Amino acid sequence: SSKRQASGAKDAVVSYPRNEKGGIAITEEELRVAWDFFDTAGKGKLSMSEIKKRLQTFYKDISTREVKFLLNNQPEITFE
Repeated sequence: SSKRQASGAKDAVVSYPRNEKGGIAITEEELRVAWDFFDTAGKGKLSMSEIKKRLQTFYKDISTREVKFLLNNQPEITFE
């Protein structure tokens, strides 16, 4: 086979700390880094179109409907 994997790579299991709802626990500092990626102007709030524009870096075909879902149908969000 021309495709080779590093020894044990496919068997590696990564365990992340979980929050009380079962999601991945992150610190406020980690959240701030993510927020700053989206809030490039430092306005302290993000509109749906700003979030969509930044997500298109990773997801070229993300729809407005998907972004609305992420924002729980709010027109904009703040860090708080």
